Amino acid sequence: MAVNDPHFKIRMPRELKQLLEGAAERQGRSLTAEIVHRLQLTFSNDMPQENLLETATNLRENMEYVAKARADYEALNASVEDRLRKLEENMKTVDRMRVQLEGHLADATASMPKKKKQ
Repeated sequence: MAVNDPHFKIRMPRELKQLLEGAAERQGRSLTAEIVHRLQLTFSNDMPQENLLETATNLRENMEYVAKARADYEALNASVEDRLRKLEENMKTVDRMRVQLEGHLADATASMPKKKKQ
């Protein structure tokens, strides 16, 4: 608030003024700042009905978007998990084949006649 903002006097019950002073002190505000703050809050709660309907519509649309995104994520995640399982199976098959090939190579090498040194 600026010094050149409009000034006016107001009458209020002593008890209300004391409540406001206590609240202002707890919040670290001046009495004027506390009154202005509380008045602004009352206006922010007075949202016109059209804005409420628009806000509710936007919220519903956002919730639908999030639900679809979640379903897409879950489907993608299931697909990735399935592909990982298949990849693991393929890796096991390749490993078994490698072991078999190493065995065949060892057998073939063992059955080869040895060359004599000259």
